[in-house]
Amino acid sequence: GTDDSWPVFGANGETLFYAASVRSANAYARGVWALESAQAAQPIVTHQLMQVRWRAPEPRPQLVQFGARTIEQMWPRDDGALLVQARQWQADGPRSRALSELLSVDPASGISRKVADGLRGVDVSPEGGHALLIRGGGWSVISLKGTGEQAAVTEETLEVGGLTFEVDVQMERRQMYAEAFRLMRDVFYDPGLHGADWKAMRTK
Repeated sequence: GTDDSWPVFGANGETLFYAASVRSANAYARGVWALESAQAAQPIVTHQLMQVRWRAPEPRPQLVQFGARTIEQMWPRDDGALLVQARQWQADGPRSRALSELLSVDPASGISRKVADGLRGVDVSPEGGHALLIRGGGWSVISLKGTGEQAAVTEETLEVGGLTFEVDVQMERRQMYAEAFRLMRDVFYDPGLHGADWKAMRTK
């Protein structure tokens, strides 16, 4: 479809998962959504979770019984399950809001289990067995075993209050310059710059 997103291959490389948009209301163009204030009305977009066994003789999209949610990220796990960060939007007066939840989905049965909710951020380890969660001002790590309703979850809180870090100001400024130059080189357009030697311009 024209609004399919989040394509992710399963751990075996034989199944492609993606989010298919099924409803959009109270929504501006995607590029404007990111500019919306946290106080502004949020777009209500729901997705269905789809899978395609692309090595089959006739690959066809199949619906995973996941329920309509706003899918934000997906990660494959080595055991065949899929971790999905998603939102369920709820009306709150004139506005709509929701915090993310993390679900473990068994694509074979379509059974999903919520393993964490109230999230402000998520990152998942490469094998999909651990996830770093951010809730408000707190951080924690969860370990996952099993899929669907059989998924076992243990959670450990991280104490980050005493953490410190150093900033290399000179290195930070060099990185800022490199990023600004890359954006100008790759995105900015002016008819008078056709054939410009960008490498020489950066050296200059």
